[in-house]
Formats: sequence, C-alpha cells, structure tokens
Amino acid sequence: MPTCTPLPSLPLPLAHSLGIHEFADSQFGHVFARGPTREEARRNLVLTLKQMEVRGEIRTTVDYLVQLLETDAFKANKIDTSWLDGIIREKSVSTEQDPHVTVACAAIYRAFEQATEREQDHVAQLAMGQLGMAPLATATAFPLEITYKSVKYSFEVKRTAADTFAFTIDGGTWDAKLRAQPDGSLLATFGGVTRKIVGREEPLGLRVAIDSSTVYLPNVFDPSELRTDVTGKVVRFLQDNGGRVEKGQPFVEVEAMKMIMPLKVMKVPLAARENCV
Repeated sequence: MPTCTPLPSLPLPLAHSLGIHEFADSQFGHVFARGPTREEARRNLVLTLKQMEVRGEIRTTVDYLVQLLETDAFKANKIDTSWLDGIIREKSVSTEQDPHVTVACAAIYRAFEQATEREQDHVAQLAMGQLGMAPLATATAFPLEITYKSVKYSFEVKRTAADTFAFTIDGGTWDAKLRAQPDGSLLATFGGVTRKIVGREEPLGLRVAIDSSTVYLPNVFDPSELRTDVTGKVVRFLQDNGGRVEKGQPFVEVEAMKMIMPLKVMKVPLAARENCV
C-alpha cells in the first residue's frame, strides 16, 4: 500500500530472512511504502516487491502486484474494485516470462540438479570401494528434455567446467555459467544477462522462480489420465462407470485436509473411472 503520510515504526526487528510455521494465517504479512508523494511511494513499493522472495509451499501474487502497480490507471489513482475485476476478467495484466528464457532457466536448473545428484552418487560409490569411472560420464554429458506450452525442447548437455554447462539444441550451442548460492538458488549467466533461479520439483511439474517471476512447467502425461497434486483420498465418483466425460466436467471428488475438491477433465474426453490416477 503506497502512502505519502507518516507511518508508525515497527516494534519488531526486521531480518533478511524470516520464516513462518505451517499453521500461520494466509495474510502473514503486509507491505507499506511511503514517500513525499504518492508516486514516490508507489515506486518504493514496486522496488520493494521486486526484491522480495517468498519460498516454500506458499503461493503469492507478488509478481502480479508489481504489474498492477505499473498500470496507467494505478499511477493516475483511477482505481476501484470494478477496475480490478475488469483486469481479472480481461486478463490484461500478465506476468509471463519470455518462453525461451523460461525454457533456458528450467533446463539450467534441471541440468545442475541432475549433474550434482549423479556426482554425489559417484562419490558415495567411491566411498564404498567401487572404483569404476563409467557412471561419472553420465554426470558430465546427458540428454535433457523440457516441455513448455505444448512444445518439447530436446537438449544435449555437457558440463565443460565445474561451473559451466553447454546446451546444444537444433545444431546451436549456448553456454551458461552457474554459481550455487547458500540459500539454494542459482545465479546463472547466459546470453549476457545474469538471472537468479530457484526451482522446486512438484508431483505434477517444475515450479521455477526466475528473478521475481514464477513459472510452472507441468510434466508430460497421458491426457486420458486424471492427476492431482493433492495428497488425499477419493470420496466419490461423479460420473457413471464407462460414461463419456467432456472437458471441464468434474469427474471425481477428493478429500484433503477436510476439504472436498472436484477433479475436472482438462484435456480430451475420456471414459469415466477407467483412468483415475
């Protein structure tokens, strides 16, 4: 919330890294910015949100709020609840990254994680007296596939140095220099730009934060199967066995944390109850 009026000082000390427990209220924090004018306060708020990181199971709208604050209507203070409803309805504000940058960052994250895991496995084998070097080759050169927006990108990855990976696709090669940070993030330099990458593998795909924007890359799966990232149990089927279920129709209800959620068909029609996963 930008304001040009004085704000009371906070009684609690602020730290660079804060944590909350799993039972905390969803509105676990509020951000205020001030300045001599509303425009200065708005700019300070945008800068603060761009520097903010919230990690873990919590999903936030920080990057979306930054885009809202940069709209002409907000700058002119011509806003109300109907203005926000209109933006949501028309989807006029987008936080999408360039698809090529998204794919590159996802490939960098997965290549680093895969190489690191295989290297650690090899070190563990050496500790047990297994001196074969063949497994180490798969840690320095391996294929990698990334699927984003129904397009599959097939890379050949080579680790050319301790902090450098070469990615080859369609006959072209580009290099990325990486530096792992103590907080688990990666600083990746490629294409003349350095970006901060934070990845998280989830049951249905990869969630990767690129600087201040978060992108979700779902895994490729059979569209005739219904999947959910919620850990729970099936409560009841909503369609007759063997019946035809169209896209968008609820197929089954699942229970998780005392909440009942419908699982809907997102792709092609399928026969009810035959492919429930």
